[in-house]
Amino acid sequence: MSMRARDIRFVVAEFMYQPPPTDPRARQLFEWAVNQRLAPLTDQDRMVFICNSDAIVKAVLQIAANFPATTIIANPQAADMPAAAPFDWGGMWQRMTMTDRWSRIIKALEIGRDITLNDLVTPLPEFGEGLGVGSGYLLMPAHDAVYSRDLLDRLIAFSRQHAQNGLPAAVSPYTYHQHSPLPTAAIPQSIVDIVNAAFNRDPAFRLPMERGETQGFWGKMGLIPFEMCGALLEKVNTGIWEDDLEIDRAINELGYASRALWVDDPTQYRHVLPVFDEAGVRRVIERHLHYSLRTGGSHLTQPLTDMARYQRVIHPKFAESSAWADRIIAEEYARMMRRVDQHGASWVDWGAYRYVARPYDPHVEVWREVKS
Repeated sequence: MSMRARDIRFVVAEFMYQPPPTDPRARQLFEWAVNQRLAPLTDQDRMVFICNSDAIVKAVLQIAANFPATTIIANPQAADMPAAAPFDWGGMWQRMTMTDRWSRIIKALEIGRDITLNDLVTPLPEFGEGLGVGSGYLLMPAHDAVYSRDLLDRLIAFSRQHAQNGLPAAVSPYTYHQHSPLPTAAIPQSIVDIVNAAFNRDPAFRLPMERGETQGFWGKMGLIPFEMCGALLEKVNTGIWEDDLEIDRAINELGYASRALWVDDPTQYRHVLPVFDEAGVRRVIERHLHYSLRTGGSHLTQPLTDMARYQRVIHPKFAESSAWADRIIAEEYARMMRRVDQHGASWVDWGAYRYVARPYDPHVEVWREVKS
């Protein structure tokens, strides 16, 4: 990549772990969201697609035809030879060294690190004396994240405001709108409401976030100053499933800052999931419940706060969505725990891999089925 760090504001790393969807609604949503993320970029920005195959490289370059993009292939490595399936899966399976997402995060961090290594960057006056020697950020958005240029400008200012130990903070936006409508893709409003009710169980969560008392770096969208990337490569533990929580831990252990910015305005930031029905909601909740096995519990299974219960009383529509979400959460949690009782672990399929989680263990096993 021919880049000069002083000239670059953002390197946007898009993680492509599977081909674009073939379902018409999901495909429409996917292409729309990619182009929404491309729209705020300027000639000071760079786009990188980190893919898992040549076929996916070809597909995404067609989608991003109007914006220059670099493509890289990154996959987790096999940890051992194929063996008989653990548990009761059947067939032959191969264990991997890390999640496919971690393999792409590592490649993205290497890009951020190499930008600063390959260019002499002088301090920028706008940072103030002793603050950072570069203006650029590695940006890692989820496929369902949609943001505006206004948001990027806000995040830069927010990052500088919370600079620590000579570098701007790593920052993430956070929104109530964990799912949102896209009329042309025919996402039912009831499904949007269920997802938002499930993941917003504490209406007061914003307050500790604004005080800096919560996780600051979030996987849906995170900005990391280029000069932080090299240190993070040396510090993160890629065996941890919740990669955003691990990156957040490493940032703070290094003495830098991570902060989350609550965003009210959905025109600046929101998520649009490829979730169109209850089955899709269940898949999302199933995955998040498995994340939580490391602590033996989940925020999804925590009782509603007093404020949330009050909202149920005064907003009948929210009460209906919240009750529906609670039913799905309870059923998926029970299913997961039945497997834990039988095997001491549970697992979930996501993309091309199967992830095995155990209670109170922050590490995850990653397996790939070996097809005959």
